[in-house]
Amino acid sequence: MNGPVVLAIPRTHTFEVVTSAARLAEIAPAWRALWQWAGGLVFQHPDWIAAWWRTTPQQERRALRIGLAWNGDRLDGVIALATFRRSGIRILEWAAKDHSDYGDALV
Repeated sequence: MNGPVVLAIPRTHTFEVVTSAARLAEIAPAWRALWQWAGGLVFQHPDWIAAWWRTTPQQERRALRIGLAWNGDRLDGVIALATFRRSGIRILEWAAKDHSDYGDALV
């Protein structure tokens, strides 16, 4: 009998958006490991983003929006973004864009 073949593939990929400095600190070791493996630039390092977040002016008008792609407990991708409220409009931009020469996803 010809019928569809169903493969049992475990779904281990999850996506997360980091919105707090506390969660940023928690995932920093996994981010550092990915950064080292991928040969990331200093502007993609979690310490760079964390330092920017701690010292950024007008923090009350900003919000972290760091996208993470997990494969089980291994971090496979990071896109460091933040929102900024300007004239009542929220704008999504690279985190630390005013202090970085480069912005890109880390995979």
